Amino acid sequence: MMPAVASRGTPFVGRDEEVARLHAAADRADTGRAQVVLVRGDAGIGKSRLVTESLARLGAGARQLRGFCVDGGDQAMPLLPLVTVLRQVPKLAGRDRARDLLRGLPPLARSLGLGEDGEGGSAPPPPLVAPAGAGEPLYGTVLDLVIELSADNLLVLVVEDVHWADPATLALLSFLARAAEDERLLLVATYRDRELHRRHPLRRTVAELIRLPGVAEIDLAPLGRGPIGALAAAWVGGPLGEAALDALLARGEGNPFFTEQLLAARLAGHDELPAAVGDLLAGRVEELPEVVQAVLRALAATGPGTPPELLAAATGLAAGDVE
Repeated sequence: MMPAVASRGTPFVGRDEEVARLHAAADRADTGRAQVVLVRGDAGIGKSRLVTESLARLGAGARQLRGFCVDGGDQAMPLLPLVTVLRQVPKLAGRDRARDLLRGLPPLARSLGLGEDGEGGSAPPPPLVAPAGAGEPLYGTVLDLVIELSADNLLVLVVEDVHWADPATLALLSFLARAAEDERLLLVATYRDRELHRRHPLRRTVAELIRLPGVAEIDLAPLGRGPIGALAAAWVGGPLGEAALDALLARGEGNPFFTEQLLAARLAGHDELPAAVGDLLAGRVEELPEVVQAVLRALAATGPGTPPELLAAATGLAAGDVE
């Protein structure tokens, strides 16, 4: 497989409806009715790009804070999005005001260089432990921060990849969705819905959130023929032929990232599947039940159109299970 290729500033296409929905949510939030938007979709489908492009088109007065989660396996870093968000507060509010806002969390303030004596800033943030309830310093401090930053401007708080969030982060997001309902807050969370197995903690969080007023979901579907054609034209310098576009749609599945990687491979004279696409597809397969994985492995060896009886013999499964 060829290595992955970085995006080269391709056009943002096929998401006008989703952008409009995010802007409508921002308009409602700007009136003092907090909004929560959950953006879900496959890896590479364009969740981050949608949020970035949508927020770039908001008015200059909107304040924005962005945090992210990372894949820590079974050891997700507690409240990582909060730490990354708080590091941006001095730039938005000024150092003196940020120091006042974070006075309820002295160790964290010092780690951000906001201690009373002005020291700190070089050490990494200390571990944070979720409090038992909203009355504890952490929840109260974060809520005060939201209230302050949204007092005279729309505040947009983005948390990316919450399928990797630790329980404390999910609890804090749920708390803000309820406690900040009368603030000028737009809370946007992105996640990969394929990552949510039946007992995934985010499932419960989403189920609770969508019952609240002011909460909406945006499900990013694959791009259609027109947007993929426009994406391809930007890469190759002109429209693709019908057959080439059909092949690109079939292989890329309407996924912008997959499509860009395939186009990069085409321009480089390669026909093999780019490594990044192969890795993501392999990850999808690993999420499937073991029975389904066994059938897919057999199909990879025998080819499409293999009769169920042969697949059953190859996998040791009953023919009915194969079907």
